[in-house]
Amino acid sequence: MFEKICNFISTVIIAILFLAAAALLLPKLLGYESMVVISGSMEPNIPVGSIVLAKETEPSTLEAGDVISYYISKDTVVTHRVVKVDAEKQEIVTKGDNNNAEDANPVMFENVIGKVRLHLPYVGQLSLYIRTPLGIGVGCSVVVVLLLLNFLPSIWKAGEKEEKKPKKEAK
Repeated sequence: MFEKICNFISTVIIAILFLAAAALLLPKLLGYESMVVISGSMEPNIPVGSIVLAKETEPSTLEAGDVISYYISKDTVVTHRVVKVDAEKQEIVTKGDNNNAEDANPVMFENVIGKVRLHLPYVGQLSLYIRTPLGIGVGCSVVVVLLLLNFLPSIWKAGEKEEKKPKKEAK
């Protein structure tokens, strides 16, 4: 019975890990870039902690109202709504839904990552948490638990066999 319980728990944990890995890898395989929203500029439509999935899009096809992700520096990405596209200047005016004014600098076409096709509220919190020291500790603990669940039934059985053996008396 103990072996069945350990097998069931380890199967559930492995299934959860597999689903989490698939959720992280599948969008990339389908050509989406994923980013975590860390500011409230798009609230309430896209809450802080959401993951946005952006698909590469020809910038000249974007229209006012589309939500895009773009680089404002080498390693900083912003997700805002398109206000106006100027194909002649090859730039886009954007604005965060929660901001009072348009963004000060227009986005150059070459800085556009893509059009946001989907956002998953609060899922990004997990992605951010996994990267912290505590999150890494939790991940390592899950691996240790899986190993224990795999080996505990064998150890348990060996202990039961040892207890059932008749003890030899010393002479």
